Amino acid sequence: LPKADQTYICHPKSDNMTTQVMVRRILTIISGGGLSINGKHIYCGDYIFSGHTMTLVLGYLVIKQYSPSKYLFLHWASFLTSMFGVIFLLLSRGHYSIDVLLAYWVTTRLWWVYHMMATNNSLKLSGKHNYLENLCWWHAARYFEINITVPLPKRYSIPLPQMLKKRLRCKKTSPEDSQSGKFRKLESATQAQAK
Repeated sequence: LPKADQTYICHPKSDNMTTQVMVRRILTIISGGGLSINGKHIYCGDYIFSGHTMTLVLGYLVIKQYSPSKYLFLHWASFLTSMFGVIFLLLSRGHYSIDVLLAYWVTTRLWWVYHMMATNNSLKLSGKHNYLENLCWWHAARYFEINITVPLPKRYSIPLPQMLKKRLRCKKTSPEDSQSGKFRKLESATQAQAK
């Protein structure tokens, strides 16, 4: 493929491609974090399917699906961030439009097919009724999702270690205690006030 941006610097093709040349090029890409802005991007024409678009769309889908529906501001902020990210990706000529469209289409289809299977117990069962069984990833998805009861309960929490959650639920008892680092649980404080 021709380059989306003519100012994009690519290393010349190697006539003698060996394992050593491949490993050296892979290490060069890794050392640059996969970014082209630092001049360490050496392969060109690897456009089809935009990983940037996939990440932006997937981020929006996760926020929309797994956050409470009353968080409208978060949903809209995520949607607009993803949309403008894709628009700016196209304006910067980081990808062709077909790359972006294909990434959007593949990402959303995989997302919805997976969630359809994960939330429908009959699609987790093997048999002639289940055409999803022909998907290469169905067996792995079934293994991980077989014990999940549906519908999933709508419970949300901050993903922190249990010990840290307990500390956040604590209340300082007095200025003297807070200086020495002692805390008392809210339940204890409520019980003491009731006496």
